[in-house]
Amino acid sequence: MTRPATTRNNVRKIMDTTTLNAVRRVRLKALHDKPREKREGDDARILSVPVVVALVCFFAGLLGGPAFVFVALVGLGGYGLTSVAAGLRALTLVAAVRVLNPTLVSFPEGTAVLTWGVVLLVSVRILVTFSGRDLRIVGPLWLYALVVALLSVAGSAHPDISLMKLLSFSLSASAALVGFQRLDEVAQARMLAWLCSLWLVVVALSLPTLLAPGVAFATNDRGFQGILNQPQALGIFLVPAAVWFSTQAFGSGRRIAAAPAVATVAVWAMMLGTLARTAFAASALSLAFGALLGRLQSRADLSLARRRLFTALAAAACLVVLLAATSTTVADKIQGFVFKGGVEAYDDVGDAFHASRGKGIEYQWQNFLQNPIMGTGFQVYPSDEFYEKVKRIWGIPVSAAVEKGFIFVAVFEETGVIGGLFFFGLLYGLYRAVKATGDLRRLSLFFACIFVNVGEGVFFAAGGLGLYFWILIGFAAAGASGRERQRGP
Repeated sequence: MTRPATTRNNVRKIMDTTTLNAVRRVRLKALHDKPREKREGDDARILSVPVVVALVCFFAGLLGGPAFVFVALVGLGGYGLTSVAAGLRALTLVAAVRVLNPTLVSFPEGTAVLTWGVVLLVSVRILVTFSGRDLRIVGPLWLYALVVALLSVAGSAHPDISLMKLLSFSLSASAALVGFQRLDEVAQARMLAWLCSLWLVVVALSLPTLLAPGVAFATNDRGFQGILNQPQALGIFLVPAAVWFSTQAFGSGRRIAAAPAVATVAVWAMMLGTLARTAFAASALSLAFGALLGRLQSRADLSLARRRLFTALAAAACLVVLLAATSTTVADKIQGFVFKGGVEAYDDVGDAFHASRGKGIEYQWQNFLQNPIMGTGFQVYPSDEFYEKVKRIWGIPVSAAVEKGFIFVAVFEETGVIGGLFFFGLLYGLYRAVKATGDLRRLSLFFACIFVNVGEGVFFAAGGLGLYFWILIGFAAAGASGRERQRGP
């Protein structure tokens, strides 16, 4: 008696699934059937009002104190379990919460542990949707992680710390890559609107802090940090926004889009206020490499995009030179930016670079020369002092901060020639996946996430801004290019 009922239920499930897939195909067909000009107009809409309201309320609620931060993080964990798209948003917000301005937000005890718990839980929830097709995008990452794990066991100065950091990095980075493979084009468009809204909300909420210089310039009294904890953090946080809006406005359509152009000016202006040189270098390099290596749907589009981007960069450079030549005040400001406010302390730019990053690079290179094959250990310092400062719970390392500005030397210091080669293999695999989308904006965004590591080594910082950049890498590599995803958000 139960078999006919079971059969009817199975038939009903198949019909429901067929209907859902048909609806998705209709939505995607409608998207592709739009005239080119209409699609470009849709792309120019960079804000979602409901998302902006929700984000403003979320960040405002964090001002209530440690209890509100605790509730927010727990809430993000629960929200991230509801769907893949929600998980990606939750991970992005967790990364943002970790770098909020401590003069505005009071964090509860155990925030680091709670954050890691949320990140790992949501990452696992996303990874259970893994399918064999995802190996194309996540395979190079897993191969790199396997090699580094073997190197950590064999040669790390502190193998337990290296392995824990590698585990957390691999899980969160894999979740970012796999998660976006689950989103169809409609879901990706919604995620893009959400990311653009997040960028502009951070810009908008940072502006009022200018009324309280003790908040806006809390770190060094010079660089603007807004609602984030350091000027460098705000600077590199805005790099993807600057690159995306720039390519959206000048490089993705046959006409310049007004809304992204306005957003571009606002983001670049705030980035200038941070005095973060890494942010400017990463943005310029990303736009240049994206224009040089990008591949659009037609050669005419690519030629137009290149002309616009290079013209914009050249015009900006000429304007800076002209202003510096005609205004002593502007020249002094530029000098202060290049020398980070300490013009009198340095003889030239090389001296200033050595004082800020060059000294660290030299130290990393010396460590590499002492251990050229396997390195000193993934994301650790070889000294005993570093080991003693590690925070542990039940003997498990949960916090072991490292600061290695130039990641492209740091990987050789930490994992030797073997790990370094596989690291660049990972970058090449990601680059190929992003370039295959044929989207200049996504390619430039990918380069932004890589080039920020020229001065701020956040590539492996899976619990902070590194997670934020991996979310963006996942988005950049997930261009559907007309293919329908099998699963929705």
